[in-house]
Amino acid sequence: LDTDGSPHLVRNVLKLAKCRYYTNTLIYNVQPHRLCQLGDPRGDGTGGCSIFGLIDAVRSDLGDVRQSRRRFLKSEGRALTAAELCERGRLVASEIGGVRDTVGSQLILTVDGGRSGEGLALDGLAELGSGGGDAAASAAASTTADGQQGRYLSVGVVVEDDDDVLGKINGLYCDANGRPYADVRIIRAHVLDDPFDDPDGLEDVLDARGVKLEPPAGSNGNAAAPRLATASPAWERPPEEIVERRIGADV
Repeated sequence: LDTDGSPHLVRNVLKLAKCRYYTNTLIYNVQPHRLCQLGDPRGDGTGGCSIFGLIDAVRSDLGDVRQSRRRFLKSEGRALTAAELCERGRLVASEIGGVRDTVGSQLILTVDGGRSGEGLALDGLAELGSGGGDAAASAAASTTADGQQGRYLSVGVVVEDDDDVLGKINGLYCDANGRPYADVRIIRAHVLDDPFDDPDGLEDVLDARGVKLEPPAGSNGNAAAPRLATASPAWERPPEEIVERRIGADV
């Protein structure tokens, strides 16, 4: 994760993952040889929130995170370089409908890569729509006044993919809106290291979502030791999901 370049964005993803916000969420849009979109518990590109929106929803009993005034973060972070735009496995912040400062839980992951000019990954894209109309998510980007390719905000990069999961996602059969005909889900996002302090209210979210964190065996009371989840949500798909269920895929 790009903790130095985009700490604002990375902290958000880590805290959402700690709350098991990504558990069994869909990869809801795949653009072959370019990218996939993920991180929306609604499954259609219109949902999701920042960790602060999730805290508000729990503490204020909103019922819907979309009612939180802190639902989104500002589109601030390190811009990908020209070379990184062409790379496979780049994780990028995502916005709702291309509207700036609407970064929540959604992410874009490049599934292919190559040289500049080959039209792979984010190369040559000034804006990323999912084909789903105005509600589609897009990469956190800005287009310059002369219409040139804008900024794509870095969250991280895939460092290990021995089973070629990215290649399997790239090869999925999809409908006209980019949704795979077979549901592909993120089983769980594990936090291996978190250098950021927890925001006020995170414990309330953990309790509300049934997530229990305990120090690892052998830590002997070391306060700096990362806490590991001993209990997590058990749902097959998020309660917020509104899209029609499809057959499962083994990716």
